Amino acid sequence: MPHQGRFPSSFGSAHISCIPKIGKRANGLNFRPIALLTTDYRIFTRVLTRRLRPLLPELVHPMQTGFVPGRDIHATIDMFLQLQRQERHKRNRSAPALLLDFSKAYDTLNRDYMVDTIR
Repeated sequence: MPHQGRFPSSFGSAHISCIPKIGKRANGLNFRPIALLTTDYRIFTRVLTRRLRPLLPELVHPMQTGFVPGRDIHATIDMFLQLQRQERHKRNRSAPALLLDFSKAYDTLNRDYMVDTIR
């Protein structure tokens, strides 16, 4: 496998199903592609995940709270609220903040760039 310098060709195979989102089905943007991966790929990635999981806290920046065991997005929200209170107390007035939520963020990614990056 990897020690031979290449992975099995099945690692590059997947069955893709399109799951409809809310909205008109005539619009292609209202579907979410889901890749069903091969069993050998899933076993390999599960083994790799179990080996890397203990190293994640050292490899991933402490401010990254998503998808790291033992870290929680709620801690980030609590930290934000605490900073808001501190600033409000320091200035004796409101501390403005801008919170953004990107609707359909995945749909805005440049697919060509993602494919080039993966290669």
